[in-house]
Amino acid sequence: MGFSTNSIAKIKNVENKGNYDEGTIVISKKDKNTNEYTLVFSSKVRFVGKAHNQKPLANQRIKIKNCDIQNCYVKDGKVKFLDAPQYVIFDYELQGQAPTMETPEVTDDDLPFAL
Repeated sequence: MGFSTNSIAKIKNVENKGNYDEGTIVISKKDKNTNEYTLVFSSKVRFVGKAHNQKPLANQRIKIKNCDIQNCYVKDGKVKFLDAPQYVIFDYELQGQAPTMETPEVTDDDLPFAL
């Protein structure tokens, strides 16, 4: 188990880089004997295409729907190899409730004291 389609991951951090997002995800596996979770994968990833358009946020739990590992790219018609493989997520599905960056509206009725 590790980085693959249908893996459940948690986004630890994420930063918008313009045409893609870059962040870190972690994937844990539950030990059936101890009921403890063990880290099985942790790495930087890129969110591109549909995954980038979903605007990933830190602390979201996701199910990876489409992903790949890349070790090269084409520049000026020539294949260039990366120093290390790059993990790319093309599509994911949110699991559970997504965190929000919006501040909820507070009315006078919500306050514990009168203004």
